[in-house]
Amino acid sequence: TRRIAAGDYAAPPGPQRHDEIGELGTALAGMTAAIAEREAHIRHQATHEPVTALPNRGSLSDAIDAALPAAAAVIVVALVRLQEVANTVGRDLAEQIMRDAAQRLAALCNGAPLGCVGEQSFAFLAPADDVAGAMAVAARVSDAFDQPYREGDLAIDTTAVVGIALAPEHGTSAALLLRRAEVALQ
Repeated sequence: TRRIAAGDYAAPPGPQRHDEIGELGTALAGMTAAIAEREAHIRHQATHEPVTALPNRGSLSDAIDAALPAAAAVIVVALVRLQEVANTVGRDLAEQIMRDAAQRLAALCNGAPLGCVGEQSFAFLAPADDVAGAMAVAARVSDAFDQPYREGDLAIDTTAVVGIALAPEHGTSAALLLRRAEVALQ
């Protein structure tokens, strides 16, 4: 039980017994697995945004800090009019638009850190040596949102605005780069 209290949920090797002690060991192993599963779920909830299942701001910041090369761009993408969509056609559809936007951006990121940093905004780390490289990435993002989101007969414009912060010119930490890219949205 000390091992479990310390967070070690690996099943210990033990003799296979077919008596009450064996049943107790099997029950304890089942409880240990259930606790480990619940903790993994709680950990995921604490580090991911629930609608898109993308890393949240804190997790994304950690990933960007870990992956930040000498030259890169932090790109923040905000969906325009998403609140109006939610107010008009409902929160469920607005959340589906967020999930669609997450998929569109994931296709552009090629495995680079991507996360949800606000109710209607995302951010990711993009390789870019200069402003021209960052602007090319921003153009690809804009192109990805040229097509409206479709739900049955309904087509909803998914226009996005983009803010860019370059490393190392605008900062060398994820927190500072995210803040400056968000300011660039204005």
